Amino acid sequence: MALLTPELVISLLLLAVVILRRPVYPHVAIRIAASPAEVFKVIDVTDGKVKNYGRVSVTTDRDPNDEKLYRYSYKTLLTNGRLSVHQAHFRVVERVEGEKLVLAREGLEGASPTNQLLKMVHELKPTEQGTILHTTYHWGPRILLAQLIARADLLGGAYRIRGLVETGIPNDRPYQLISTALAAITAGASVIAFATILGLEIAALLVFALFVHEVGHLLAYRMAGQPWGRLMFLPFLGAIAIPKLPHETQAQVVFAALMGPGFSIILSVACYAALAFGVVPDDYVRSVLILGLASTGINIFNMIPVEPLDGGVALRSVLVRLSKRHMRAGLLAVGGAVILFGLYTNLLFLSLVGAVAFLFNMKTRKVDDGLLPLSYVEVASFTASYFVIFAVHAAIAYELLKSISLLMS
Repeated sequence: MALLTPELVISLLLLAVVILRRPVYPHVAIRIAASPAEVFKVIDVTDGKVKNYGRVSVTTDRDPNDEKLYRYSYKTLLTNGRLSVHQAHFRVVERVEGEKLVLAREGLEGASPTNQLLKMVHELKPTEQGTILHTTYHWGPRILLAQLIARADLLGGAYRIRGLVETGIPNDRPYQLISTALAAITAGASVIAFATILGLEIAALLVFALFVHEVGHLLAYRMAGQPWGRLMFLPFLGAIAIPKLPHETQAQVVFAALMGPGFSIILSVACYAALAFGVVPDDYVRSVLILGLASTGINIFNMIPVEPLDGGVALRSVLVRLSKRHMRAGLLAVGGAVILFGLYTNLLFLSLVGAVAFLFNMKTRKVDDGLLPLSYVEVASFTASYFVIFAVHAAIAYELLKSISLLMS
C-alpha cells in the first residue's frame, strides 16, 4: 500500500483522464409548455429549414438524390464579424410526427468517429402541462473529461429549444448558467481535493492560479472571434478550457495554447513586484509568495513540450509546418526524453507525463487536418514567444525561491 503515494495516484488519474476514451450517451428530459405538435415542429428536419439560436443558426438541406438524407450547416457569427460554417450529414432513421425523431450520422466513412456526434434521438411525451422532450445524443469515443461537458452542453441545448418553442426566442441564459455552474462546482471540488494534500489555503491559491491560466485560453478564443469557451477544473490534476468551435488555422491553435502561460505572466509579475516593493502586509506575505510560486510552477510545467500540455500543443503545430513527415518521430523523441529526464531526477509524475505524450504518438494520426498552416514568420514569432514566456516564469520562480531562502535563514 505504501506504493500508492499521492504523486502516483495523481499520475494515474492523469493517464486515465487524458488517454481513456469512451462513447458517451448524454440524456436530458425537459418540460415544455406547448403541445407535442408544436415541439415537433421546432425539432423536425425539413428541406431549407433554418433554426436560429442567437449567434448560431442551423440550416438543413435535403439531398436531391435521397429524401431521407440531410445536410446540416452550422453557422456561427463570430465577434469579428466573420461567419464560421461547419457541416455534417444526418439520415432520418425514424420519424413519427409529434412523437419521435431519430437521426443518424453519415459521411464519416474512412474518418475516425472520435468526438463525433453519431446519433440524435428525440422522443415527445404529452402531459397536462404540455410536453416532456426526451433527447439522447450518441457521441463517438471522447476523453473522460469531455463526457461531463457533453452532458452540460446537451442540457443547455434543451433549454434553448424550450425557449424557441415557448417564446420564439432561444433562451441562452440557462446555457450560460450551466457552463458557469460546471466551472464553479468543479473548482470547488478541486479546492477540496487539493486541500486533502496541501491544506485549504494552498489549495485555494493553487486553484486561483489555474483559473488565471485558463482565462488566458478563453481570451484567446474570444480574440479569434469565437464565443466564450467552456471551463472545467479537474480535481488533483488542474483545469481545462475548451473552445466552442473548431480552430480554423494552426496559428489559432498555437496562440490559444501559449495564451494560458502568457496571460499568467500578469499574475506572476504582480506577485513578485508586490513582494519586491514591500507593499504586502506581513500577514499576507506567505500567501502572495505561495500564489506566485503556484503561478510560475503551473506555467513552467505547462510549457513542457509534450502533449497534452500547452508547450506540446504548440510544438506539434510547429513540427507539422516544418516537416509533417518527421513530426511523429519528433514528438516521440521529445516524449522519450521527458520520460528519461523524469527517471533521472526521480520525478515519477514527469515520467508519466512523457509517457502520455509517447502513447499519443505511437499510432499514426491526423494532426491539424484541414487547418491553414503556419507561415514561417509565425513559426519564428511563436518560437520566440515560447522561450520568452518560459524565461519570464522561470526567472520569477527563481527570485521567489530565493525569497523563501531568505525568510528561512
